[in-house]
Amino acid sequence: MSTTARLAVGRAAAERVQPGMVVGLGTGDTAACFIRALAERAQQDPALGSLRCVATSRRSAQLGSELGLLVIDIDTLESHAAHPVDLTVDGADEIDPRLQLVKGAGGALLFEKLVAQLSRELVIVGDRSKQVQALGEKRRLPIEIVRFAARHTLPRIRRIDGIRDADLRLTSDGTPYITDGGNFIVDAAFACPTQGAAKLHSALKALPGIVETGFFLSEATCVLISDDAGHVQTLQR
Repeated sequence: MSTTARLAVGRAAAERVQPGMVVGLGTGDTAACFIRALAERAQQDPALGSLRCVATSRRSAQLGSELGLLVIDIDTLESHAAHPVDLTVDGADEIDPRLQLVKGAGGALLFEKLVAQLSRELVIVGDRSKQVQALGEKRRLPIEIVRFAARHTLPRIRRIDGIRDADLRLTSDGTPYITDGGNFIVDAAFACPTQGAAKLHSALKALPGIVETGFFLSEATCVLISDDAGHVQTLQR
């Protein structure tokens, strides 16, 4: 994804933020462009000084705080409200024509999904390279698993119908990648029809040891897509 495209969708998403909102800060390079654009808007418009932000990862929380945004603990928000977060902006690894997503390349899928499902709106930012006809076309599916018995969970994932292969995500030094939640991530190659993603998600979630999958099948309310020239298109659910 080009820098021009990232900046364009980041700015377009930041323009959607209104005074007094609780804003979810996504994770990844494109989400970081949104965080920077939002901080710039907040510095220029005193009315946005009332913003409160919740983050989907430690690195997004740190970036937001360093740029002057008020980042709060999500558990300080009203718990009785179905959607205590007004608007969350995040990236995606794949986006299909129904606005179903694969997310989690950045390793924050569990916290991203928690914030997404607490949000009235989830705006996804990306470029045309993220668009696919069917999920699994370009990217693997991240699956967050508990560390206990991980060597036994991995082969059970491989045996699930629709999973072609699965491997534990490793860091550059060969050790398992550990999420902010203290879990491991498995990246799985998969194949399923567009309507079959929900079935595969359910089969994976039914397996003990699996915390969450990178399928975001109904969370996105709209997608902002930019080309390399910075022209932004809005896709609405």
